[in-house]
Amino acid sequence: MNKLLFSALLSTLSLSSFAQEQKISFEVEEGYYSSVFDTDKGWNFYGDNSNSSIWLTNDKASDGKKSVRFSYYSTNSSANGKWNGVMYKLPDYNHFSISVDVNADALNRSDYNFLKLTNIQGFNYSTVGSFTFLKNGRIQVNGYLLNDKYTWIPTRWYNLKCEVNLNTKLVKYFANDELIASLPISDNTITKINELSFETNNLSSSSGTEFYFDNVVIKNLENLSTDELKKKEIKIYPNPVQDVLRIQTTEKINFVEFFDLTGKSILKSTEKTINTQGLTKGLYIVKVNTASQEISQKIIKK
Repeated sequence: MNKLLFSALLSTLSLSSFAQEQKISFEVEEGYYSSVFDTDKGWNFYGDNSNSSIWLTNDKASDGKKSVRFSYYSTNSSANGKWNGVMYKLPDYNHFSISVDVNADALNRSDYNFLKLTNIQGFNYSTVGSFTFLKNGRIQVNGYLLNDKYTWIPTRWYNLKCEVNLNTKLVKYFANDELIASLPISDNTITKINELSFETNNLSSSSGTEFYFDNVVIKNLENLSTDELKKKEIKIYPNPVQDVLRIQTTEKINFVEFFDLTGKSILKSTEKTINTQGLTKGLYIVKVNTASQEISQKIIKK
């Protein structure tokens, strides 16, 4: 692999093999260079700016080194209960999935809306889907309270995903890869979802509240064939990796290949568990090839 081709691969890692996927993990390689949260990449803040802060941090991350940290604190009780957060403009897809890893700090301080999907037309907006982590530990999806099997624990990472089909007016909700609800879109006039947001309403003026989010993945499912939709998901973890890297897939692996930043092949294997102790610290591209697909992903060797 020559350097020109490798540079092209590195710059388009947020896309899948079918140019259907966008991934945002807030790393330097994606253009997120400082701790200041950039608003020129489609993200914007809303709410009480004087009592909120948002920045990129390496305090904790579910993927790579960085995540987004949002904090809100106000001693003014009249500000409690008002939503403050960060939003992102979504591409115009009819059938898509969007997932994110989230981490909330404590019980009894706030409710948290994660993966809030909104249709905005002028000054009018409608919430089409959301996960709400309630301050008592229970979970709602788009306002519907789930049974007490589904609770959340502070400071733990959760992977949340919505699969939205505007053609059939249905939203499927997944938590840690488990389908937990399928709800219809009640407003039949909605033809697009154009905003994603994460927010808190800070119900404790004495303690404040904060949350983290990372590893945002948006997939356009509209143009995929039936066969492509049936392709098995491949997971590469942990990332960063210190010793053993694991490949999770139900398919047989043809090969796993590691490339350094010059495009040089460093390591090749056909196993689902790979010892990386012989690799030097740094950034690598891992290519996984199976019978039905091939993916490439950045990993960090600690």
